[in-house]
Amino acid sequence: MKKRWLSLALAGVVAVSAALTGCGGFSGGDGGKKADGEKVFRISISSDIPDLDPALVSDNQSALLANQVFQSLTYVQKDGTAGLDAAEKVEHSDDFVTWTFTLKDGLKFSNGDEIKAEDYKYSWLRTLNPETASGQANRLYFIKGAQAYNEGKGKAEEVGIEAKDDKTLVVTLEKGNAFFDEAVAYPVYSVVDKKVIEANGKEWFNKPETYIGSGAYKLESYDLGKEIVLKKNDNYINAKDVQIDTVKIAIIEDENTVYEKFKAKDLDFVGSPAHSVPTDKMDEAKGLPEYKQFPNTQIYWYKVNTKDPIMGNVHMRKALALAIDRQNIIDNVAKGNQIPATGIIPQFKSEYFKDNDVEEAKKELELGMKELGINKPEDVTVQVKYNTNEGHQKIAQAVQENWKKNLGINAEISNEEWKVYLDTLKEGNYQIGRLGWVADFTDPADFLNMYMYEDGEDNMTYWHSDEFNAKIGEANKHFDDLNKRDALLKEAEAIIMADMPAIPVYFGTVNTVIQDTVDQLNITLLGNLYIKDVKLK
Repeated sequence: MKKRWLSLALAGVVAVSAALTGCGGFSGGDGGKKADGEKVFRISISSDIPDLDPALVSDNQSALLANQVFQSLTYVQKDGTAGLDAAEKVEHSDDFVTWTFTLKDGLKFSNGDEIKAEDYKYSWLRTLNPETASGQANRLYFIKGAQAYNEGKGKAEEVGIEAKDDKTLVVTLEKGNAFFDEAVAYPVYSVVDKKVIEANGKEWFNKPETYIGSGAYKLESYDLGKEIVLKKNDNYINAKDVQIDTVKIAIIEDENTVYEKFKAKDLDFVGSPAHSVPTDKMDEAKGLPEYKQFPNTQIYWYKVNTKDPIMGNVHMRKALALAIDRQNIIDNVAKGNQIPATGIIPQFKSEYFKDNDVEEAKKELELGMKELGINKPEDVTVQVKYNTNEGHQKIAQAVQENWKKNLGINAEISNEEWKVYLDTLKEGNYQIGRLGWVADFTDPADFLNMYMYEDGEDNMTYWHSDEFNAKIGEANKHFDDLNKRDALLKEAEAIIMADMPAIPVYFGTVNTVIQDTVDQLNITLLGNLYIKDVKLK
């Protein structure tokens, strides 16, 4: 498995904290406005940012910060489609293989350095460079020669990225991709300042003065474990449209504390991707005038380590999947109007099995125990991990009870802090682990692509199927006929569901509370929050 530089990211956080600390907490009750007229927006996250380098971003909290500080050619609009950010114009060939991005005039990094097409080429090749060790490099594999270069089998000059002139970036893909303009909105496609990185090396993100982006905001300070402060970037190309002057991001692990701070008007917004409304407060939150629900393209699931002796058995995996009472978890634990997931693609909502099908689950368990030489269900113990969060704990406890009641097997649950938890799963030190996935672009294949790479950072299950990969490849030939493409993607989904390396629980929604002093705030269909678009009354 490719190793990401999590240790470096953590080192960067520590260095930033040491350099600029003591920014204080939140002074309550000002509704986001200060006496001097400065407009302040206050949110919270559950832990320190795992990855400050946009080339390494793999989780929603890192992406939340990257989406404010760094700039891509496009950004995600409310409906999940691509809007223009650094790009003034986007064109593609009829077969979607060749894409041409024309940059806007006057693009600058936050330090005033000019941005040219060559900077985007440098940034993307940097992500693909094997020395960067980006676990997210496969998100660029759409590009011709990208995978070969990243795997050390090709050269940088063979990658299909050309800076035709200062304003024109031409990209040649391996195969046609009608969603490529949406894909480039993800942080790993952000532009970074070559001059700054080469002058500071791998430690370039250790200090605010060298943490240079070109997004709507720049890093003012980072007090480790307490607070991140962002300031409006006056060099951002659309700075005149940005209303919020200062963003304060509190780092608070406990969701109930966050909720109480919101009620005390110390926070302006609570909801994914910033934080979550506590499950035990969901009924109360729904009764508040500040409550708002956003549609979302996401799944809540349990990844399964298929290299594990027990979980490597497909019948055991199916038994666990079938024995979960999803509707009960939604009604009595999650309480967010989610939809039981019996497939893994939210856009399709396919039913590959019945929810809480105990009889079939028992049959699968019997087959699995026979193949593994296990005599009794009580002799089976599985380990379930989740990242520290009260809501995830309650869902894990509900699943634990389902498996005990319906199958007679034991499940031991444990939790780890987010950054540690990510490494645990990515290193394969687990049997069953909770995760969520929000689409990076509207193409249904985004819920399948991660399983094409056995050692990919987003796979984590070690599952691989040549038949599955071939089906995805066939689907990628039919961007001219999306009905045909969807049919092939459903066939690919059926292949993975037959093996169950990931156990779906529910398709999610985003439940939020927003202070009435906020006039405009949108969560995109893909779960993005762009603070540049937030407006206060």
